[in-house]
Parts: sequence; C-alpha cells; structure tokens
Amino acid sequence: MKLSEQIDPFLSALKLKGYSSCTIESYASDLAQLVGYFEAIDEADIRVEALTRLRMREWLGTIADLKP
Repeated sequence: MKLSEQIDPFLSALKLKGYSSCTIESYASDLAQLVGYFEAIDEADIRVEALTRLRMREWLGTIADLKP
C-alpha cells in the first residue's frame, strides 16, 4: 500500500489510543515532510514496504540540511 494512503488511518489510530493533539500534529507534520520528499524526487507512489533504512536516512539527511 502507498505511504500516502497509510497516513490518515495511522493518525486516526493514534487519536483512538488517546494520544495528545500536539503529538498527532507532530506526527502529521513529519509524515507530510516524508511524503513531500518522495514527491520531490518523483517517487510519490512509494510503498511502505520500500521504506528501507537507507531510504529513511536519505530523507533524514535532507531534513538535517534544512535546520540552522
């Protein structure tokens, strides 16, 4: 299943488990950045199964480059 299709159900599950709205917003923001990264590199349809450790490190590296 595509990553983008998994986000809303994940966030809904967090809400049902009683996570705070701040925590859910934080996860939503991080996941939106992740999806945006893959859209920017023309992999908007990436599947959850394709999120290897290496792929995640690539994304985290781009975030580190943006921080002051």
